[in-house]
Amino acid sequence: GDEPSSVRDAFKAIDRKLLQLTNYQADFSVTFDSLKGAVSITGTVVQQPSLALRRDLYLEEEGGAARKFERTICDGSNGWQIEYAPNGRVLNVSRWGEASMHELFYVLVQKSQLTLLSHDVTNTYTMLRRTVAFQRVIANGPSFELIGTDRTDTSSYKDLYQFAAAYGPQGISNYVTSRVVLRVDAHGLPLELTRENLLGRVIERARLYNIRVNAPLPADMFAYQPPPDTMVLDLDRAINTLP
Repeated sequence: GDEPSSVRDAFKAIDRKLLQLTNYQADFSVTFDSLKGAVSITGTVVQQPSLALRRDLYLEEEGGAARKFERTICDGSNGWQIEYAPNGRVLNVSRWGEASMHELFYVLVQKSQLTLLSHDVTNTYTMLRRTVAFQRVIANGPSFELIGTDRTDTSSYKDLYQFAAAYGPQGISNYVTSRVVLRVDAHGLPLELTRENLLGRVIERARLYNIRVNAPLPADMFAYQPPPDTMVLDLDRAINTLP
């Protein structure tokens, strides 16, 4: 409710564009400076709103200290999350159905950076707008650039601030965000999200590139079968038995 009307109007226009989207495919890259070193995430995403998704992700911490390959596949009602060792061996598989879909998408959406994870195609930027107060918009023809700051009343901001403050003024100026910029393309898809620290240096950059919109997808794009003899964690059961 605290967004200027120009920002609200821009998001309404973006929502209308997204309604024309039957699917998209893209490569993505995310880099951010954490207090424990730089982290890089790369991969590919295919989504057919509202819930069909295929995402391959590779995460590497600075110097290869931690490396992780992960695939998420969902056909709209059943989903799989698979973690691989660097040699391609399956380490673990989780499966979910409609029972845990709702909870799971909220978990995924927070980890998703720029992938369009939501129950409703027009909810793409809902999570982002909850954590960022956008104050200004620049329209570049059919695309938009939105500029704002992180909301200081969110738990994620408070946690980060507290952690950075433990390193003194240097921690705050290096790791607390002063400006957030979101660039959205003519289809309503997020091209780039950057966060700058108090010194004006980019400390997080997430972007989608090689974007292909509404191209025909192979029939088995969202299908998966775990290898035989693989133990599978059933998330529907796990969530139902949680206290």
